[in-house]
Amino acid sequence: GRLGHVLVNWGYYQFHLDEIAQVWLGGISGVGAAWGGVLALLLLAWLTRTRLSVLADRMLPLLAVLSAAGWLGCWWEGCAYGLPADGAWWGLPARDEWGQVRARFPLQFVGALLGLAIPWLVEAALSSRYPRGAPPGWLGALSLLGLALGWLGLSFLRGDPTLLWFSLRPETWGALGLVGISAAILFLIR
Repeated sequence: GRLGHVLVNWGYYQFHLDEIAQVWLGGISGVGAAWGGVLALLLLAWLTRTRLSVLADRMLPLLAVLSAAGWLGCWWEGCAYGLPADGAWWGLPARDEWGQVRARFPLQFVGALLGLAIPWLVEAALSSRYPRGAPPGWLGALSLLGLALGWLGLSFLRGDPTLLWFSLRPETWGALGLVGISAAILFLIR
């Protein structure tokens, strides 16, 4: 997650190399953490000689909990907040990086719910289709696809400032990449 943040903000960190490892200063990318998780899963599968598809299915509960915890942590710290929702009944108070509290689209709350609900819904759908158990890898790949699509949609509802690449947020590009990776995995294991 930190590496993703550093890469996105390399214009700053190239002149402040000593701050790269100082995670307590802030700056962790959720999508970058997901990419790091995918790479760590590949490395773990190789080191343990375990099939990647089996390992991905086993690690899914960790992905769900970390996703939800990350979004709730952002709500607590005032990062990754939603667009203003002044006067809207569904707006929730959210603090921004300057400490101002304002009614906003409940982005962090929705992200936390999606982080917990998508893997559960995928597992429920697969267990109804495959009563004896889904083929290895389907649970992990479909859940990653669902989460990446959720992150992609939420990236368009973010209100926190960031640099744009070709008119899109870095989180949008990262989520698009995860959609592509999970779709490729599904194609390979089908």
